[in-house]
Amino acid sequence: MKNLLTILIATALTVSAFGQVDTSKYIITPFKPAYNYPNFPFKNCNPIELTTNDIDTIEILLKQFIADYNVEQEKQIEKFKAEHPESKVIKSDFIIDLTKYGRQYTPVINDKSQKEIWIYCFCLSFTIKNWREHLDIPSAKGGGNCFFNLKVNLTTKKYYDLIVNANK
Repeated sequence: MKNLLTILIATALTVSAFGQVDTSKYIITPFKPAYNYPNFPFKNCNPIELTTNDIDTIEILLKQFIADYNVEQEKQIEKFKAEHPESKVIKSDFIIDLTKYGRQYTPVINDKSQKEIWIYCFCLSFTIKNWREHLDIPSAKGGGNCFFNLKVNLTTKKYYDLIVNANK
């Protein structure tokens, strides 16, 4: 909770100081109900538009999620090193530095009239230069933590269902 409060304050200061979230790091990918998305995580939903306030909230929740995720990863790395001192664990293969990721936000309204966002994140170093022009729902196999996605419910302010791609 203390981490969430710190992130809320830091994000609020960043947003107020600069007027907005860094829009070079994300793109909003509209959901098209007529298209049959093979891996789309929501059922019985409709497209919605996001407000500036929605984007700010998404950023706050995403940063909190990644902070929590990284704390847990650090614990797992230390445990693994203690059990396997001979192994050469590369911390950056497990920790997510959100500043190095591009993001696609696909917003919907679910069958409970709640705003939900599917967030697909990818390493900017792995993507093509004009990634912002590709409005399709992404799909990648492998790549490890260079590709991950999760869901955010803006109505309940909860994040859930993290999926980090396998290494291969």
